[in-house]
Amino acid sequence: MSVDITLPNKKIVKYLSFFFVFLQIAYGLTLYAKFGLGRERLLGLTTLFNLDGENCVPSWYESVLFLFCSLLLHSVGRLEKNRDHKPTWPWAALTWIFVYFSLDETASIHEMTIIPLRHLLGISGGYLYYAWVIPAFIFVAVFGWIFWKFFWSLPVTFRIRFFIAGFVFIAGALFTELLGANIASKIGQENMTYALLVWIEESCEMGGLLLFVAALMDWLEPKH
Repeated sequence: MSVDITLPNKKIVKYLSFFFVFLQIAYGLTLYAKFGLGRERLLGLTTLFNLDGENCVPSWYESVLFLFCSLLLHSVGRLEKNRDHKPTWPWAALTWIFVYFSLDETASIHEMTIIPLRHLLGISGGYLYYAWVIPAFIFVAVFGWIFWKFFWSLPVTFRIRFFIAGFVFIAGALFTELLGANIASKIGQENMTYALLVWIEESCEMGGLLLFVAALMDWLEPKH
């Protein structure tokens, strides 16, 4: 990979943010049509803009955000290597982790572990009904342990911004997922409560990624 980022940073973040808002509005309108008006399909628009769906616009958008983050991380790694010859393995590792996340968002690889883990651990309902969160929490713990020193070596401004972006993302991807799993196991997914939890979850995931993109692009600004 060899990518130099010479892009209009503020415009890119603005356009990505506009599309993020558009997706929230579109999903809100489909929820109103479904639960308020009793129209579930809307000529396929409900499926197309379903935040909890696969092969739909929100999923593609989030996959693109992950992939864009990987390109930015790679560029930051190259910049830091040229600047002071510090070890760049953390940036390289993060680059490929985000490439995997982009693939997973499109292919839903993590969801393939749900049923096997349910059978293995004897889970029939509750907060761990979406059992993929178990290896996900383990991954977060191992990730934090490996990258702890690297994280504290970052400039304080970016350390704070990265932490906020990660907190927002994990709050949606994992903790809100626990709540959604509990609701789904008790009353199913076809209800307003579950739909609203999905809205919060996906908004946090996309919002966290947008915050991360903005921070990385600021890092790559020539003035830095």
